[in-house]
Amino acid sequence: QEVLLSTNQPSSRFFRYQRDFNRILSDYWFFKGTESSAFYQSEIKRNPLGVVEVAILEDLVLRLFKYLRGRRESSYLGYSIIQSQVKQLLEGFQAPLKSEGMIVPGFEGNTAETIALLTSLFQRQSDGDEYIEVNETVEFVISVFSSLSLSARGHDFFMTIAENAKDKVKELDKLMSSEFLGSVLDEKMARERSQAEEDVKICQLDSMGRYSPECYRSRFLRMLEISDGKRPLRQYVPKLYEYMSSLSDDELASFLIKVETFSRTCTHFNDGITPVPMEEVDVFFIITGLVNMEQIFNRYDRGVGFRFNNNILDKEEVNLAYDEIYDGAVKALTPRGLKVWSKHFYWYLVKNKRLPNVSSVDGFWPKLREVYGYLRLGFWTVTGAIIGERHRRNAADRSVLATVLKTISEQSPEKLINPYDCDTLFREGAQ
Repeated sequence: QEVLLSTNQPSSRFFRYQRDFNRILSDYWFFKGTESSAFYQSEIKRNPLGVVEVAILEDLVLRLFKYLRGRRESSYLGYSIIQSQVKQLLEGFQAPLKSEGMIVPGFEGNTAETIALLTSLFQRQSDGDEYIEVNETVEFVISVFSSLSLSARGHDFFMTIAENAKDKVKELDKLMSSEFLGSVLDEKMARERSQAEEDVKICQLDSMGRYSPECYRSRFLRMLEISDGKRPLRQYVPKLYEYMSSLSDDELASFLIKVETFSRTCTHFNDGITPVPMEEVDVFFIITGLVNMEQIFNRYDRGVGFRFNNNILDKEEVNLAYDEIYDGAVKALTPRGLKVWSKHFYWYLVKNKRLPNVSSVDGFWPKLREVYGYLRLGFWTVTGAIIGERHRRNAADRSVLATVLKTISEQSPEKLINPYDCDTLFREGAQ
């Protein structure tokens, strides 16, 4: 009994473990552990190793932040770092990260900016400020681990399609020539042959073993249906799969293109026309972007009544996301002198999937009619209230969320001052 009482004292190691265990279960939603990926959905699925994994990651991140002297009392567990310190870390681990294709030498600042963007704005516990905190970093690392696993299977799937398409066409031609096939089998094989012919046309590998972005986009849903040995990959991102399944082929391609824009180093060569072929690292970056978006979507898609978990961010949820996370990021995109209007810019972005074409205060009034569609304008306060109310009526799906990320990424300082020369990537047929 004395031993039991001593372990319940705040100073005891058992008490601290128990406190941390309860905190982790309370604060974190996504646990990987023994699974191929964490489950990015509204229902929390934990496993024992996943909880231990979070505890170990917290300890490692905390040690790293202490080494970087990131003491900050108001941060989670009392420590955090900023973007410049992330760049410092990337430069220190440049060799292994470069060998894995994770960074490009000379562009550590761009990568640091992307990491800061994802940790501060798109984690379950993100608060939208400039500080990268322990819990945000741990959630980001878990999303990276999950994406590595999913992307490896996804890349193998796309490579298998590309490598086996021609053989499958020949095999189906041989089977379809048989006299013993019934009409039902004929129709089924005809559909399979048509699909295989399309695979041959779109998914051919180049001399470096890369496939076209069109190949992965048009077969992304099929990729999510393959199994990891336990379950189909779509079960790790069920609401994302449901959303993507509801889109037309063109809508799905448009959505994935937005995700590519903020996740890949280059989507096109410098001519802006020729697409850069896909490698495994590209699939990894894209899936990382998607699962980070799922974290924030599941955080705010709560609602009440028939709106609960309805797979769309209703207007109240969109407004809450701005207040809790996106205030600072949108203000950074808003022209100088118009920061007071940043929330209206946000609602305009949600509705129109682009920022207003306003570059300065001087050009604001002449363009206000074009931007907001009003024939007559009153005072600033009255106009602001009308604009805000009008745009607050808009809910947001994942395409809107991808647009927000894409817009922030395109306007990022590092990308503007240090753009990547995409022609340095190998172009098929180049000398």
